[in-house]
Amino acid sequence: MIERALRDERAVSKVVGVTLLVAIVAVLAAVAAVTFTSIGTTESIPSATFEFEFEQNESYSASNFDVSDGTGTNYTAPLDGFTGDMLTITHIGGDRIASEHLTVSVSGPKVKYINQTGALQDYGGAASGEYQSEYTYEQMGFSSDVSATDNTTLVTNFVDYKRNPDPYSPGSMLRNATVRVIYEGDERSAVIDTWEGPGA
Repeated sequence: MIERALRDERAVSKVVGVTLLVAIVAVLAAVAAVTFTSIGTTESIPSATFEFEFEQNESYSASNFDVSDGTGTNYTAPLDGFTGDMLTITHIGGDRIASEHLTVSVSGPKVKYINQTGALQDYGGAASGEYQSEYTYEQMGFSSDVSATDNTTLVTNFVDYKRNPDPYSPGSMLRNATVRVIYEGDERSAVIDTWEGPGA
């Protein structure tokens, strides 16, 4: 009787031991899976520095740019020039960033940009001439990475501003804006650099 009880107790101990061992292995496997999955999907935020050069009430002559009216016709600015605020944003160091992942976002006024050929871009297709509050570098004509010395220029036209609340008005001037250069990756996003206008 005693011998049978001992045999039963040893059998129970083996079952308990095996169950505990299986449970420990399962927990360790789950922890390892979570750790390796987290490591594999972590997207790093690029590090870059941008320089902001602001010019208020800057005048442009007719020879500086052409303006597209969205109908396939180009016309020059008035001969007496164009006055507005202009902000040039230059990548001055750090990581190269894919143009489709880099965005310029403007709080306050809406803006237009001067494209890579030096022409004022009337962006918006059928609603050409509308100002916007956000552009990717890809939209602004950068076909690949944005790297050191690459620059783009944002513009608000004073004449357009005076048309407010016309839909083709910026609503305000760049001097009143906060401009952010934002990295927008597949999994993470972050503000890379920020500029505030003197009236912001």
